[in-house]
Amino acid sequence: EGRKMTEKLEAQLNRGAQAKRLLDDPLLKEALDAIERKHLEDWKLAATPDVREQLHHGYQAALLFRGLLTAAVQNGNFAKTQLEQIAAQQKRNKR
Repeated sequence: EGRKMTEKLEAQLNRGAQAKRLLDDPLLKEALDAIERKHLEDWKLAATPDVREQLHHGYQAALLFRGLLTAAVQNGNFAKTQLEQIAAQQKRNKR
Protein backbone atom coordinates (compact mmCIF):
# COMPACT_ATOMS: atom_id res chain seq x y z
CA GLU A 1 0.00 0.00 0.00
CA GLY A 2 2.93 2.34 0.66
CA ARG A 3 4.08 1.88 -2.93
CA LYS A 4 0.63 2.80 -4.25
CA MET A 5 0.63 5.95 -2.13
CA THR A 6 4.07 6.90 -3.41
CA GLU A 7 2.97 6.35 -7.01
CA LYS A 8 -0.12 8.46 -6.44
CA LEU A 9 1.95 11.26 -4.91
CA GLU A 10 4.46 11.09 -7.77
CA ALA A 11 1.61 11.38 -10.29
CA GLN A 12 0.26 14.38 -8.38
CA LEU A 13 3.72 15.93 -8.36
CA ASN A 14 4.04 15.45 -12.14
CA ARG A 15 0.59 16.92 -12.77
CA GLY A 16 1.51 19.91 -10.63
CA ALA A 17 4.72 20.47 -12.58
CA GLN A 18 2.83 20.23 -15.86
CA ALA A 19 0.18 22.68 -14.64
CA LYS A 20 2.91 25.10 -13.51
CA ARG A 21 4.52 24.95 -16.95
CA LEU A 22 1.16 25.80 -18.50
CA LEU A 23 0.47 28.67 -16.10
CA ASP A 24 3.98 30.01 -16.70
CA ASP A 25 3.65 29.76 -20.48
CA PRO A 26 3.52 33.35 -21.80
CA LEU A 27 1.22 32.49 -24.72
CA LEU A 28 -1.32 30.70 -22.53
CA LYS A 29 -1.19 33.48 -19.94
CA GLU A 30 -1.70 36.09 -22.65
CA ALA A 31 -4.63 34.14 -24.12
CA LEU A 32 -6.36 33.67 -20.77
CA ASP A 33 -5.84 37.32 -19.83
CA ALA A 34 -7.29 38.39 -23.19
CA ILE A 35 -10.31 36.09 -22.83
CA GLU A 36 -11.03 37.35 -19.32
CA ARG A 37 -10.55 40.99 -20.30
CA LYS A 38 -12.71 40.68 -23.45
CA HIS A 39 -15.56 38.95 -21.62
CA LEU A 40 -15.46 41.55 -18.84
CA GLU A 41 -15.39 44.49 -21.26
CA ASP A 42 -18.20 43.05 -23.37
CA TRP A 43 -20.19 42.23 -20.22
CA LYS A 44 -20.07 45.90 -19.16
CA LEU A 45 -21.43 46.93 -22.58
CA ALA A 46 -23.97 44.12 -23.03
CA ALA A 47 -27.32 45.31 -24.31
CA THR A 48 -29.46 42.60 -22.72
CA PRO A 49 -29.41 40.53 -19.53
CA ASP A 50 -29.18 37.33 -21.61
CA VAL A 51 -26.03 38.50 -23.37
CA ARG A 52 -24.60 39.72 -20.07
CA GLU A 53 -25.26 36.31 -18.52
CA GLN A 54 -23.58 34.47 -21.43
CA LEU A 55 -20.52 36.69 -21.13
CA HIS A 56 -20.45 36.17 -17.38
CA HIS A 57 -20.43 32.39 -17.91
CA GLY A 58 -17.54 32.69 -20.36
CA TYR A 59 -15.59 34.82 -17.91
CA GLN A 60 -16.25 32.35 -15.10
CA ALA A 61 -15.11 29.46 -17.33
CA ALA A 62 -11.76 31.19 -17.94
CA LEU A 63 -11.36 31.75 -14.20
CA LEU A 64 -12.26 28.12 -13.51
CA PHE A 65 -9.69 26.91 -16.05
CA ARG A 66 -6.97 28.99 -14.40
CA GLY A 67 -8.17 27.89 -10.96
CA LEU A 68 -8.02 24.19 -11.85
CA LEU A 69 -4.42 24.58 -13.01
CA THR A 70 -3.55 26.53 -9.86
CA ALA A 71 -5.09 23.80 -7.70
CA ALA A 72 -3.02 21.17 -9.55
CA VAL A 73 0.14 23.18 -8.79
CA GLN A 74 -0.81 23.39 -5.11
CA ASN A 75 -1.57 19.67 -4.99
CA GLY A 76 1.80 19.00 -6.61
CA ASN A 77 3.54 21.10 -3.97
CA PHE A 78 1.72 19.18 -1.25
CA ALA A 79 2.70 15.88 -2.89
CA LYS A 80 6.35 17.00 -3.01
CA THR A 81 6.27 17.71 0.73
CA GLN A 82 4.67 14.32 1.40
CA LEU A 83 7.25 12.50 -0.72
CA GLU A 84 10.08 14.30 1.07
CA GLN A 85 8.61 13.25 4.43
CA ILE A 86 8.28 9.63 3.28
CA ALA A 87 11.88 9.62 2.04
CA ALA A 88 13.12 11.09 5.32
CA GLN A 89 11.15 8.51 7.30
CA GLN A 90 12.55 5.67 5.18
CA LYS A 91 16.06 7.00 5.71
CA ARG A 92 15.51 7.11 9.48
CA ASN A 93 14.11 3.57 9.45
CA LYS A 94 17.24 2.22 7.69
CA ARG A 95 19.47 3.38 10.53
